[in-house]
Amino acid sequence: MKNPTFELGMEFANSKVFKNAIRKHSVITKKELRFKPNTRHKVCAVCRTSPNCRWMIYASNTDLDNPTLFIKSLRLEHTCSSLVGKVYHMHAPFIAEEYQEFFMSDPNWTREGMQNAINKDFGMSVGYQMCYRAKMRAKKLAQGSYEDQYNLVESYARELKKTNPGTSVWIQTELDGEIVRFKRIYICIAALKKGWREGCRPYIGLDDCHLKTVHKGQLLSAVGIDGNNGIYPIAWAIV
Repeated sequence: MKNPTFELGMEFANSKVFKNAIRKHSVITKKELRFKPNTRHKVCAVCRTSPNCRWMIYASNTDLDNPTLFIKSLRLEHTCSSLVGKVYHMHAPFIAEEYQEFFMSDPNWTREGMQNAINKDFGMSVGYQMCYRAKMRAKKLAQGSYEDQYNLVESYARELKKTNPGTSVWIQTELDGEIVRFKRIYICIAALKKGWREGCRPYIGLDDCHLKTVHKGQLLSAVGIDGNNGIYPIAWAIV
């Protein structure tokens, strides 16, 4: 995938992998390759750098139960002579996937660093907004979207109860049409409950703070005081 080359009969796991290879080839060769209207089992790409360019690649699979695609037809010679300064496929999703490891190893990777890397690797210039969108998309690829995280709350609760017998986890949801939405969660881990009963002073303090996330909300906490006058967490809730 660093520099895709194509041959007749070449096999790709699915249409997404095949399209990613075409996009990478477009960026490297600085040719404006575009996809025709396609389906999951039939993908065709042509060169739009010049209206008369004959470059074309087509992959398909007649077995509708198998997502694998095979290259059935291709013309790799470009009859267009011009190179474009920036191709359509040098966009935020491409940059996010291409440099995902850099984003993960350095979350504070600067815009200038991104622009220099892209210019060095592909000989293209990208703007500030493109760098920002690519960084946000890379973060989403690495961590998942906020909605994806909320979809894991039930699994998280089951793991807590499984690994900490006696743990209390209460989740409340509400229906928004046919969509189940998160409303609040309460967690009291069994080991913390036992530790407070056996080693802390018989006092419980309550506090809350606002959450400055996309979906807002509040964090409620119940804490005790241990033998060293330190704060001891007992239970918490997000509402």
